[in-house]
Amino acid sequence: GDKLDTYIISYENSAKTVKIAVRKDEDCCRYIVLSEDLSLQYICRENYFGVALHKKDFNKLGLESDREMIDLDGYHHQRIITPKSINLKNCLSLVASYYPMVVKDYENVFACK
Repeated sequence: GDKLDTYIISYENSAKTVKIAVRKDEDCCRYIVLSEDLSLQYICRENYFGVALHKKDFNKLGLESDREMIDLDGYHHQRIITPKSINLKNCLSLVASYYPMVVKDYENVFACK
């Protein structure tokens, strides 16, 4: 497959880290979030930036969104985070800020050191 730019996000008061692989598709840019707790993606299109579950093409690659680990309320509030396209740095910042809230029981999952 193609090589993807990857980033590691660490949280100040947590031992958890999150990896983000950026894949530029024809119609969008995908921020594929990988952690030991939950894998999903944030999509940046011309008219929005928001969270999405992995589709079947990602499942074939071994990436599946574990629905048992998703906080549904947090997930639904993140379907559209902003109604416009934004740059890479802002996308990464938003993923770092919003991702923990889509993980079920995130207060304990991202507990302080």
